[in-house]
Amino acid sequence: MSRITGSQLTLRPVTETDLPSVARASMPWALQGESEADVLRRLRDRHRGAVPFAAVEFAIEMEGRLIGDIQARRDPYLAGLFEIGIVVFEDADKGCGVGREVLSLMTAQLFEHEGAHRVQLNTDVGNTAMRRAAEAAGFTFEGVLRGFWPPKGDEPPADYAMYAKTKRDHEDMS
Repeated sequence: MSRITGSQLTLRPVTETDLPSVARASMPWALQGESEADVLRRLRDRHRGAVPFAAVEFAIEMEGRLIGDIQARRDPYLAGLFEIGIVVFEDADKGCGVGREVLSLMTAQLFEHEGAHRVQLNTDVGNTAMRRAAEAAGFTFEGVLRGFWPPKGDEPPADYAMYAKTKRDHEDMS
């Protein structure tokens, strides 16, 4: 997989040396009871292709710095359906158009080179920055997934907002 260059970002293949940073940043979404070592092991398995689903994954660079990770997981049963996950490591790198640009670059890759017919993402209903980025990148809000994210400790399961973009949406924006 090659590099994809945007106006302020570059997407490049993830390397083994990127994985500890991705694991640390992914801890808020770790499964209940999962340690950082468990998350790192899961990421290494995914990186090596030892998981039951395939993923298109890129490291996100800005000005030569690794600032995050984006992956699109293929649904093993529904050809052409991808679910996107994004991690931007530092708050200082958020709010400057990174989300919109990385979503636009990744969806173009998926629709034009990976056979996608639908790309979807979900995010905590309170994550207004990600919701704005999704909408700016042409994703449509489809509804709320009530009690979607597993509870952390005594917290109730979190509600998540579902967004999607179809190949037709992508072609209409081009």
